[in-house]
Amino acid sequence: MLDNASPDGHTDLTERDADIGDPASPVPDELAPEYAGDGEPSLGDDITALVDDGKAYVQAELAFQKSRAAFAAGEVKAGTVFALGMLAFLHLALIGLVVGLILSLAPIVGPLGATGIVVGVLLLGMALLGWLAVTHFKKISRAFDDGKGAGSEDTSA
Repeated sequence: MLDNASPDGHTDLTERDADIGDPASPVPDELAPEYAGDGEPSLGDDITALVDDGKAYVQAELAFQKSRAAFAAGEVKAGTVFALGMLAFLHLALIGLVVGLILSLAPIVGPLGATGIVVGVLLLGMALLGWLAVTHFKKISRAFDDGKGAGSEDTSA
C-alpha cells in the first residue's frame, strides 16, 4: 500500500496548502493583507503611493531650488564685488580727467580760472542730474498719492 503522506509529514494536501499559502498567488503571504484579492494593488494603495511620490517630488524640488538660490546668491555676491571694483576704477579715471582738464586750461586762463571752470561745469551737471532725479521721484509720489493722504498738498492754487 502506498503512503499518502507528503515529505513534510502532512497526509492531506488541503492541510499542506493551508500551511504554505496559495502557491499560484504572485504576492507572498506576509504581504497579502496589503493587496486586494486578485494580486493587484487596491485603490487605497495607489493613492498612498501617489501621495508618497508627490511628497518625494516636492522635497526634491525644494532641495533643487535651495541649491539654485545658493548658487545665485554666490554669483550675485561675486558680481557685486566686481561691479564695485569697476566703479572704483571709473571714479579714479574721472578724477584723472578732471585733473587733466584743469592742467590743460591752466596755461590759457590760469590755475584758479581752470579750477573754477571745471568745478563750475561739474556743479552744473550735478544740478541738472539732481533736478531730473527729483522730478522722477515726484512722479512716483504722485502715482501713489490718492489726494486724501495727510502729506498731500493742493498745488492747483
